[in-house]
Amino acid sequence: MNNVKYNVLSLRLINSNGMDIKVYRVSFYLPIDGKKDYFFGSMSAIYGRFTKEQIGCDVRNLWNCRIRDGHPYKGQRCMISREPLYRKKRKLTFKSS
Repeated sequence: MNNVKYNVLSLRLINSNGMDIKVYRVSFYLPIDGKKDYFFGSMSAIYGRFTKEQIGCDVRNLWNCRIRDGHPYKGQRCMISREPLYRKKRKLTFKSS
């Protein structure tokens, strides 16, 4: 594999219960459809958008890699990591009519 630099973007999303929400980030070494970075809610969703040939492995291999924070999958075509997202808590306001 050649020297590849990663432009890491991490956002953190907290749901209404205060728990972290994680997404899978697919960073291709060469752009696909003009983009290098794609974000998904599950590993299965990745394969709804891309083929195993585009990713470089099938979903079973990704499950065996046990992708988690700080331990991404690094393949020949892309890197897949699990990233937190950030979100500001929303205040609910009610208008009386």
